[in-house]
Amino acid sequence: MRSLEIVTAQNVTIDYNLASINERGLAFIIDLIFIGIIILLISIVQNSVLPVQYVKAGGTLSSFFVFAFYALISEITLNGQSWGKKIVGLKVVKINGTEARLSDYLVRWAFRSVDIYLSLTTLGIIMINSTTKSQRLGDMLANTAVVKIVPERKLTLVNIENLKTTSTHVIQYKEVVHMNEKEMLILKSALDQSRQNPNQAHSEAIEMLSSIMQERLHVQSHEKTSREFLQKLINDYIVLTR
Repeated sequence: MRSLEIVTAQNVTIDYNLASINERGLAFIIDLIFIGIIILLISIVQNSVLPVQYVKAGGTLSSFFVFAFYALISEITLNGQSWGKKIVGLKVVKINGTEARLSDYLVRWAFRSVDIYLSLTTLGIIMINSTTKSQRLGDMLANTAVVKIVPERKLTLVNIENLKTTSTHVIQYKEVVHMNEKEMLILKSALDQSRQNPNQAHSEAIEMLSSIMQERLHVQSHEKTSREFLQKLINDYIVLTR
């Protein structure tokens, strides 16, 4: 699964999984259902309040308006989501980490007809499958992408979970202070990947990292497992450098 790394204005790096073509397609189908329901409800109201001679024209006009502007109005009011995207768990985000603006939604909407309707979705599918950030033409011009809304917030070494303070944490590997934050993030990422995908390859990677760190820092691990050793290094680094 392709991912998108975004650095926010607060210098926090967040990894999003990019929405797949199937997920975007499902959201689109759900949106079509919502459009149909809205048009049906409007039609019922019009039939009851409009003179008979205006019902057909009113129905055509309202159907066109709903179909044409549903996506734009939804993404503006729901902060980057249509109801289909909301149900599937997708969202439009800016690649540069800033909040999407009205102009961004307008650009996406303006090229929606080219990406989806005029090409019968062919152009949109080709663009999404062939671009590194899974962008259709409207996304590329608006500098946006469609992502799954449950991001993996990368570790920042000021908010490691359950971090102990210097008053409660006992330093065991003071040599870790010679490492830098980028290197510690690599350790943390390896631990997270191993925890999320427990398999032989990740276990071997953890063992290898443990051996490398012991050799590099000229220390001997006092922990029961390599995982505990690496986590201890991270905790020691945080306390020593913050």
